[in-house]
Amino acid sequence: MHFNQYWAIHAVGAVVDAIGPGHVDVATVRRLRRGFSEVPEDSDRARTLRGVLARLDHDAA
Repeated sequence: MHFNQYWAIHAVGAVVDAIGPGHVDVATVRRLRRGFSEVPEDSDRARTLRGVLARLDHDAA
């Protein structure tokens, strides 16, 4: 499960890069944030998701 989550987060990051952060639906961003709260802070999944969310946050600023 963790392995699949890790690679799913990478896939989400690739989509964000392909379509641009501004084209990501707000509901999707909320769902990613909720998912972030469910993974251990020191995990590779959290680090990877933190990077994806940072790209989304950077675009919102």
